[in-house]
Amino acid sequence: MLNPGFENNAGSGIGKAIANWSTSYLGVLSENYPLDAHGGNAYVILYPHGLTPIGSISQNVSGLDATQQYTLAFYYDASYINNALDCTLSASLSGRIIYTATFTPTDEIKTKNWKLANITGLALLSFTDTVEIGYTCRVAPNAAYANSFMLIDDVTLIGN
Repeated sequence: MLNPGFENNAGSGIGKAIANWSTSYLGVLSENYPLDAHGGNAYVILYPHGLTPIGSISQNVSGLDATQQYTLAFYYDASYINNALDCTLSASLSGRIIYTATFTPTDEIKTKNWKLANITGLALLSFTDTVEIGYTCRVAPNAAYANSFMLIDDVTLIGN
């Protein structure tokens, strides 16, 4: 994967370009703040809110060996949930959901609490696959919108 730690971006903020990654634009913030990063100086915030109910990043990965299995790994940090019943982090490989984790406002949510998602034994569909990481929230009753921050860093796809 190229730019796995999001170090090559166009600065902090909503809709900033992140080299080698496609984004859902409004649902993604790039950040250059090394104190909160898992590794390096940067990370991405998936930020579903009233205008964009899902934040997602994706990258096409080519030159893969379809005869071997792979491991997708990334670090995540759910740092904020407001006006949501729950929020779900998901990872997919060429459209196949391979990982989900659900968070609620009652979970212990705090910044700098990075967790590793490590998905092993992945069979590829072709020599080019798309890795996508998304985050969406369900709006709580009587709330106009839900919002949450899911920090993502250090995404790798490695052959076993």
